[in-house]
Amino acid sequence: MACVLIESVFEWCQKCRGDGNSITCVAACLNIEGIRGYMEPITVTKEAVEELIGFKVHPMVYEVVVGELNGKTVPKAALGAFAACAFCRALGFRLISRYRILEGGEA
Repeated sequence: MACVLIESVFEWCQKCRGDGNSITCVAACLNIEGIRGYMEPITVTKEAVEELIGFKVHPMVYEVVVGELNGKTVPKAALGAFAACAFCRALGFRLISRYRILEGGEA
């Protein structure tokens, strides 16, 4: 993953596992499980994602993380890569918000 080391993503997933309301948690765990499944195909549905990562996902978080892959059959590694992008975007938004708060701006 371009924005963080894979070891950090694994640790992130282990610490937050089960938080289906967190974009970074769902994306991190989906990235890890996608890598594990590599070329095994998956039809991307909310239920399939929940089964793959082992916990319930809020519908809005699901939409943010999988987006246009919904309903498509792709290799699990591709789903993991797509989730990595969502993770990096969410992490970037968190850092930008923190910076704005520290600078006295709006979050």
